[in-house]
Amino acid sequence: MYPDQITLPPESLIAGATRNFIFYLYTENKRKQIDADGMIARFSLTDYVNESNVPILTKSCSIVIPEGESLAIIKLELNRNDTLDLYGKYIHQLTINDNGTVAILKGIMDITNNCDKSDI
Repeated sequence: MYPDQITLPPESLIAGATRNFIFYLYTENKRKQIDADGMIARFSLTDYVNESNVPILTKSCSIVIPEGESLAIIKLELNRNDTLDLYGKYIHQLTINDNGTVAILKGIMDITNNCDKSDI
């Protein structure tokens, strides 16, 4: 439905599961990793069918330098409460602000309904 806008790989998870996402930034030709240090990143989730709606979920991302690496990456944690009551197909968006220059990356996320929420 949105093939020209999809720039992130597809993701899937089960509702209520905690999941960590790591985003490495690369130059347009994907030859060199970009240091995310100093950037601000925000994650949003919207309905796949009606993408123009207000986001269902918005979270700030962390900018971290992984142990043993020299360049910062973008890290996001979706926890139990973020997805417990969701299921279906969504558009996930990463908005990155680097000193006033904004990049928007989008992908498709499938969230499978959790049939046993009692233990979560």
